[in-house]
Amino acid sequence: MSKKSKELSVILPTFNEVENIPVIIPQIMNTLAAAHIDGEVIVVDDNSPDATAEAAKRLSQHYPVEVIVRTQDRGLSRAVLAGFEHSEATVCVVMDADGSHPVSALPEMVLPILKDEVDCTVGSRNVSGGDSTHWPWYRKVISKSASVLTMGLTSMSDPTSG
Repeated sequence: MSKKSKELSVILPTFNEVENIPVIIPQIMNTLAAAHIDGEVIVVDDNSPDATAEAAKRLSQHYPVEVIVRTQDRGLSRAVLAGFEHSEATVCVVMDADGSHPVSALPEMVLPILKDEVDCTVGSRNVSGGDSTHWPWYRKVISKSASVLTMGLTSMSDPTSG
């Protein structure tokens, strides 16, 4: 028997996020509830030694949270793909569990898709309201370099966005 399909799956790829998980999951679920979005969180953990998966599993008693623990084929991109494969939702969003992506932006990004106004949305730090001021200098250099390398290939101001 298949589980009921949700409108939204928020994929959280994690590694050593035990302190962040109890903060970010309630924020996500409260934000979705306030916007009347039927959603879930799928935590894809790369076998964190700090008990991230266990913290997420505890939250599944109170919120619609699914936890996938991976011991092979680990890494960010593979974690994201595993979350997509597991989801049965209409829309998927990938967020960092460290709070660097604003949870408050979820309704603004998801509702236009659910209303068939757009096919996809992309969050960016290079738009009004975006931010990378707290990044270390080397992250800013990497991001700017990637933008330069993709000139002519895309009109996106931030091609390294999710």
